[in-house]
Amino acid sequence: MGFKNGTYWLKVILEEKIATPHIVFDVPESNIHTFTIYQNSKEIASKNLADTHFSLLVPNNPNNAIYFLQVSFKMKFIFR
Repeated sequence: MGFKNGTYWLKVILEEKIATPHIVFDVPESNIHTFTIYQNSKEIASKNLADTHFSLLVPNNPNNAIYFLQVSFKMKFIFR
C-alpha cells in the first residue's frame, strides 16, 4: 500500500475462511523493528511466538478476511 521512512503498509486478504480461533503471521526476517497488525482501522492485540523474528498470533475474525500490516525495518529492505 505504501511506505515512508522505512515503514511499509501491506494489505493481506485471506482467500479462504479459516475455522480456527487464531491465525499466525510468520515473517522470517530479522531486520524488522516493529510489526503491527490492523483490522477495521483498529490495532489487533498479538503475541510474538518467536525470538529471532516476528511470528504473530492474532485472533481470527472469520467475517473479515482483510488485514493491514505496518512494518518498520531497522535497515534497508528489498522486496523480492
